[in-house]
Amino acid sequence: DEPDRYTLVFNGEIYNYIELREQLIAEFGAEFATEGDGEPIVVGYHHWGSNVVEHLRGMFGIVIWDTKTKTMFATRDQFGIKPLYYATTDAGTVFASEMKCILDMAEDIGLELNLDRRAIEHYVDLQYVPEPETLHEEIRRVESGCTVTLTYQGDGTASEPAARHTRAQRPGRARRCDGHVQFGTAHLVVVAQAGVRGVHQLPEPRRIRLQCGEHPRVL
Repeated sequence: DEPDRYTLVFNGEIYNYIELREQLIAEFGAEFATEGDGEPIVVGYHHWGSNVVEHLRGMFGIVIWDTKTKTMFATRDQFGIKPLYYATTDAGTVFASEMKCILDMAEDIGLELNLDRRAIEHYVDLQYVPEPETLHEEIRRVESGCTVTLTYQGDGTASEPAARHTRAQRPGRARRCDGHVQFGTAHLVVVAQAGVRGVHQLPEPRRIRLQCGEHPRVL
């Protein structure tokens, strides 16, 4: 009913998009104008709001702008396969799938590029930078399995980014194991099964090439 209401920026792939389309049609009588995996994200967001992430199986970094509520919604997949960076200044908030894109805009949006000493210490100690940190103080990452929501205030400003964990990766779902966070195998199995179903539901046959040592196989 509102074809121009939402704008979607989407990096990744939704494995269960056909199943998702069928669910949206059955439950809400949704109509689709495309055959890809991007439109079900927007339609799902329209009906479920931020809870749409509970229905997505895949690897993704997503940003949706709602022109009616003046709200920007962003999320990443539960395993953090696809990155999503953001930074907020007096000029607004910017998102990008690569940090270099934000670095290129730094001068235009008045972004200070001070190094984050704590992140550098983490990198030296751990050989990686934990989420949501980056090597720059003013650039953050949307954490794996999290959503971020910003609302335009009407006076030229926006709310501070508000993050929350999705059901698949809330802190209470994790458990400590030898100093590492282990999320258990149950959700992993569910995602893997959904991925396999997604492959079988592809509209065209796909050939999969597997190789182990010197003996490749094509399925």
